[in-house]
Amino acid sequence: MRAGFACRPLTGGEHVAGAAAGLGAAEAQRRELTDADVRAALERDVSERLTAAAEYERLGRDDHAHRLRAEADVLNRHLGD
Repeated sequence: MRAGFACRPLTGGEHVAGAAAGLGAAEAQRRELTDADVRAALERDVSERLTAAAEYERLGRDDHAHRLRAEADVLNRHLGD
């Protein structure tokens, strides 16, 4: 019995699912984050969410603003603020 699709060789222009190719596709060496690095990243995320929430509120999208403020509250709890 024949499958419902034909197999053909790739010619080079097709994308192969799951394949990492192109500039920057190589695995980069990872670095250990210090407590200060993690704290700075969380503080930056809180700030970005609050800024976006204010913009959504200005545009009348209170539902999105509320969600972003709730996310910022969760992050702040991890910061201990």
